[in-house]
Order: sequence, then C-alpha cells, then structure tokens
Amino acid sequence: MVRTSRVRGQGGARARICTGFRPLARRIASGAPDAHPVQTSAMEKETMGDTAKTPLTTLYGLLWGFAGQRVLSASARTDLLRVMARGWAEPEALATVADLDPLATGKVVRALAALGIAEADGPRYRLSRDLAPLFAEGGTDIGPFVAHTDQLNDAWGATLETWLRTGAQAPRARDAAGARRFGEAMSAMASVLGPRVLSALELAGVRSVLDIGGGLGRYAQLFCEASERIRVTVIDRPETVEAGRAVMAGTPFEERIDFAVSYTHLTLPTIRRGW
Repeated sequence: MVRTSRVRGQGGARARICTGFRPLARRIASGAPDAHPVQTSAMEKETMGDTAKTPLTTLYGLLWGFAGQRVLSASARTDLLRVMARGWAEPEALATVADLDPLATGKVVRALAALGIAEADGPRYRLSRDLAPLFAEGGTDIGPFVAHTDQLNDAWGATLETWLRTGAQAPRARDAAGARRFGEAMSAMASVLGPRVLSALELAGVRSVLDIGGGLGRYAQLFCEASERIRVTVIDRPETVEAGRAVMAGTPFEERIDFAVSYTHLTLPTIRRGW
C-alpha cells in the first residue's frame, strides 16, 4: 500500500502526495529554486536514489524537456532575457523593468538558473556571460528565434503524427504577420551563423547568388556586404517575399536583392534548369 500525506502549496492549496516524495514536494510548495520541473536531475537524485540514471528517468527528462523550452521562449517574448543581459539584478528589479509579475518572475529566473541560462550571486541574477551578448540590445539578438520556438514546436506536433501515419504533410498556411515573425526568427539566427557561412566560402569572382528559402533576406544582405559586386535573388513563399521586400525597402540593398515568389516545391533538378 502506498502511503500518502498532504502538503500546503501556494495560496493555501492542498495536494495529496506519495510519502516518498514528501521532501521534494515541500520544496516545490516553498518555491525552492532546485525544485523546478525543468531540473530533473535534482528531482531524480532525491526521489529515486540509485535509479536516477535509468532509461526510465532518461525518458522522463525528455518528456519534461518542453518545460525548459517554454521557460526560454516566454522569457524571450517578455524581454526578460534582454533585461537580464544588462547585468546583475534581483528578480523584483527585473520584473519592474520588464513590467512583469514579481513572484512569477522570481520563479522563472530561478528556473533559468537551473537550466544554466542564468547565473546567481546571492539574491541577484544575470544572463550567463557567454549568452548575454546574444540577447544584448543593439547587438546580435537571437531573442526573436527563441520566442518563435513555441510556434515551431506546435507546428511540428500538429503535423508529425499525420505524416507518420500517411506520409503526407500538408503545407501550413501562414499569414503576413506569421511570415514576418518567422522571417525575423530566421534572420536572428542568420546574424549569428551568417558570418561563419561566408567565411567558409570563396566569393572571389562571384556576381550572382541564389538563396532558396531566403526569408527576409538577411543572408542576402550579408553577401552584399561581403562584396559590392554581388547581387542576390531570394526565392520564398508569397507572404514571405512580400515581407522581405518591405524590410529591404529604402535600404542600400534594395537594388541588389531581388525577391522571387515560388508557388511550388522546388527540387534540385528544376533549380538547375532555371538558373
């Protein structure tokens, strides 16, 4: 027989728990930073002892992986990561700057520390030193990509089972606003990865570049910056092409980056015939 006990949680709520999990449940009820579900290793060590590194607990960690992703994406969308990139601050101060709830901010900040995204110094927190430049204002900000991972995960989850059962995967509809968000997410990552890509290419003598699925043209812009002789044609879906043209309008790259609409799925043979 499994013995149970009760523990009082936030707001006076009561929950019935297994006796063996009582110490962990008390920490969860008190908001202890290492009791967040995204930090499965701490939970496993206390509640499962020597069985912490088993296939079952590995599976458990994978299933709870969504929690860490959601913590990150919500922190990006609310500008919490950008505020934390500025330097040390206590959760209440972070909440004030980002206009967030103080209690919820404290819990999310501790979760970010448990994930290794943030660093703690007593009551103060900041984004980890290596990650802070990636969210700094005026620098290389990958916040739009992190924020967009919610939509990516939802889309994969919505279509994966159908594809697995039938082999068919219908293209997802995307309105102008959705295309802009997706393009901004891809552009954010291109700002980080693009210089590495260009450094691996020999561009001497190159005059034309074809960027298939080039989004809002961030890679195209980097190619143009690398050589004033290069012109780029970006091929993408209609709504993305429209958003890309709007982004480049009025910039020095408007005359050197052409956007072309693709209404069909492009294959390598058709690209070779047309280019």
